[in-house]
Amino acid sequence: MVTPFSGAKITGVLLFALGIILVWFSAFLYFAVLPILDKLSVLADDQQYMLNHLLSGTIGSLVVISL
Repeated sequence: MVTPFSGAKITGVLLFALGIILVWFSAFLYFAVLPILDKLSVLADDQQYMLNHLLSGTIGSLVVISL
């Protein structure tokens, strides 16, 4: 039987799963991708600093996933 709360439960589970995926993806970016970029990058220090902060955050995860 479908109740008004079943949609809320499904939405909650999906949002929780998305949050877990974003946390793991953010950790992967921080520990796996950023060290490689640090070695390969020819950017200036301030640009590299901004790139690290962009990619290590959840916003960076969302941007990369949306690409």
